Amino acid sequence: MQAALPPLDDPIVYVFKEDHFAKVYGSRQGLYPHSYYTFAGLRYAEPPVGKYRFQRPKKLKMEGDIKGTKYGSPCLQPNPDYPNQVIGSEDCLFLNIYTPKLPGSGASLPVIFWIHGGNYRRGSAAQYGGGYLTRRDVVVVTVQYRLGSLGFLSNNDQNLPGNAAMFDLATAIDWVKNYIEFFGGDPQNIVPTGQGSGASSAVFMGLSNVTQSRARSMIAMSGSPFSPTALDDKPKETTKKIADKNGCPSSPTVEFIKCMREIPAEKLILSDSEIENENVAEKGIESIGMILTPSPVIENPNDFRFLPSYLEEEPRTAVDLNHIPRIPLLTGVTKHETAGAVRGKLKDNIITRLKNFPNYVNDERNKNRFYSAASLATNPLQIFKGNYLGQFKKTLQDELSNVIEATSDALFNFPAYLISQAWTRQRIPTFFYSFDHVGKLRGVRKLLKGSLLVDSNDNEESEAATHGSDLPYLFDLRSLDGTPFTFQNESTPLHPDDEKVRNNLLDLISNFARNSNEIECQMNLWSGIQVNKPCSPLSIIAKSIDGLFTNATSSIFKPKELPGLINLFRGKK
Repeated sequence: MQAALPPLDDPIVYVFKEDHFAKVYGSRQGLYPHSYYTFAGLRYAEPPVGKYRFQRPKKLKMEGDIKGTKYGSPCLQPNPDYPNQVIGSEDCLFLNIYTPKLPGSGASLPVIFWIHGGNYRRGSAAQYGGGYLTRRDVVVVTVQYRLGSLGFLSNNDQNLPGNAAMFDLATAIDWVKNYIEFFGGDPQNIVPTGQGSGASSAVFMGLSNVTQSRARSMIAMSGSPFSPTALDDKPKETTKKIADKNGCPSSPTVEFIKCMREIPAEKLILSDSEIENENVAEKGIESIGMILTPSPVIENPNDFRFLPSYLEEEPRTAVDLNHIPRIPLLTGVTKHETAGAVRGKLKDNIITRLKNFPNYVNDERNKNRFYSAASLATNPLQIFKGNYLGQFKKTLQDELSNVIEATSDALFNFPAYLISQAWTRQRIPTFFYSFDHVGKLRGVRKLLKGSLLVDSNDNEESEAATHGSDLPYLFDLRSLDGTPFTFQNESTPLHPDDEKVRNNLLDLISNFARNSNEIECQMNLWSGIQVNKPCSPLSIIAKSIDGLFTNATSSIFKPKELPGLINLFRGKK
């Protein structure tokens, strides 16, 4: 009988740079043969507190002895279990590294640079344990950035341009570029990856002149820069609400900033929550397609007199002017993205809308809202009535299913189509997937608790592949502070179907990170994940893309008929 392997020491990494040196202590986690190294709670920037609140982050070198054995505090946000309370700290600019190897033991590995979702005001880096992905020989970096008003407040001028949190991400990816070689990663192969608003942020990194040189490829899961919730196109209105809520003048900007710096950070987060709740109460179902609190903004063009802007033009403008980078893209959606919202906390509002819908769509103002949509729209009003809600003799469940289709199309499927189309027209390698599997892995509702897109019911059983359903197949999901969920961990046996899907998704993500020009397709007919076939970049023929898109997403609409829906659920007039 073979003796058990002896316990292995926790890792120590030595960082040598021309002008500084660091000794970093980590921990060994996981069970043999799937053990890996974790370096948690590593600072990548100075604490953004005091006079640095609302400012761009200050870079931080790795120097001296650094303990990477404990997760850093999450950024300030609503407590998911007690929404009237706040959890986290203003001092929160940390990242975590998960690696299967250390330098000196083979070639450097691709780096998944993970940006969590949460509508720019919820989530943490510690929630996403990277152990599963390390089994596919990739390094995983999970990063935190300031949330809510603390990260995205903007008055759309040079004194408060906004996007402080986007510069957090820029500083973090620079940190990774500088130091990841000491943790087994390849600094020339960093892949910004995210889910939900994190997916939008990942693609923004490719669109921004500040960060695009850092990205080898990009992965966007259930999110797109074309999503109606990706950007705040009225930041001054948002800031005015925040100023009023906190008793500060919104102008002049210098006085506004001075006043807001005097307010406890926790109160700012609670004020964000009040504004969010008021918007949801007023807009109902439309709120899932709205900017509810401060978010990324388009800044003024770079005139070289001030610090460079992070986002200088709308994503649609960048596409029209061919200002998109030649960075390969993998993007995808779950089959029923909005099912959690439609069957959850917004259900009562939706039922009321369904009862009144015939009058609603026949109202002349709403007709104008449909017909004034983007030039892609071709009579979406009639299609909307016919395909989605035209048969009111159906059961309530049937009608709710139709609303799920409508909202998933408008808020996720069509934005995913737009970015896929934009990239393929430029002959940039582009892959699209649809996650269809309804499995037994749990944790998504706890992970995303507080989000409108997640059913507030604590029952983790699901009858659909909803927003976030793919996440437990990629990550060891945890609470905001990194505490493992009690019902699952890396050693929990999986249902055979779930194990197949996990292996397929891990292969898809890791293979793309390794070689973004092609993905080996070894998935059998049943896999729970549909990838465009053959597993090569999408066809550049628009007609072919349309057909592929419609088949993969079960979309009732053809893509060109969707802009009216986006405007409807965004509440845009």
